[in-house]
Amino acid sequence: MTKILLSLLTLVFAMPACTDRNNDEIVSTSEEIPFTWNNANVYFLLTDRFNNSNPSNDVNFGRMEPTAINRGFQGGDFIGIAQKIEDGYFNDLGVSAIWMTPFHEQIHGLVDEGTGNTYGYHGYWIRDWTVPDPNFGTEEELKKLVETAHKHGIRVLMSLRENTSIMTN
Repeated sequence: MTKILLSLLTLVFAMPACTDRNNDEIVSTSEEIPFTWNNANVYFLLTDRFNNSNPSNDVNFGRMEPTAINRGFQGGDFIGIAQKIEDGYFNDLGVSAIWMTPFHEQIHGLVDEGTGNTYGYHGYWIRDWTVPDPNFGTEEELKKLVETAHKHGIRVLMSLRENTSIMTN
């Protein structure tokens, strides 16, 4: 019984030592937990649908034909994603990695998959593996997006096509 009482008294007197007496917030003594993909909170986003921050890049390669509902480009771009990172949107959600759909240049024309005319807004109809699709932005804007993410402690996972991807640290 004496051991239990002594343990309780130790606990009661030790607890105030763990607080900052100025504002009663708990002071953390643990080091920051290193990033691992095993416990990452991943946010998947469709680049074209996420946030349109640069309307001047919305239409390229004459992609102006009417499409079926939700089958055309809607304007999301690299600048829009970087803007949301800077605004704290992902940090507020506890996101540690963003998984983006492919950003390479898409086929220019329409395809009818049986649901009406469709453009490659989703990123999976890659035409040129060497450049970003101008509807999403430039190489420099993509680089800025990744740098911005890293400054905020967020990794970037980029889909290249079905079942392949690259990761940034």
